[in-house]
Amino acid sequence: METDDLIAARGGTHGKWEEQSSRAYKIKDAMCLHARVLPPPLSEALDHIAIKIARILSGDPMEPDHWRDIQGYARLAELWINRESESEDYDLAKRKADLEMG
Repeated sequence: METDDLIAARGGTHGKWEEQSSRAYKIKDAMCLHARVLPPPLSEALDHIAIKIARILSGDPMEPDHWRDIQGYARLAELWINRESESEDYDLAKRKADLEMG
């Protein structure tokens, strides 16, 4: 499939690029201050979930892939949390304090 054909096909499920990207930006901007204190795997999961939410709002909300992708990113975050809780290396309070100081 050619790139232009792919863009046209995704427009049906993801919505117009300008609208979808604007919504994703606004969702991510609202999360920005809170997501900074999260470890990268959780912050990235939220970032990808925000994009999927924007696609649902801008494109076809009945597209099952959007919802499966959200489940997938949430599951990746859950698996990471389970591994990290076993090692107890991440300290949220310390991360917040470090960000406030610097």
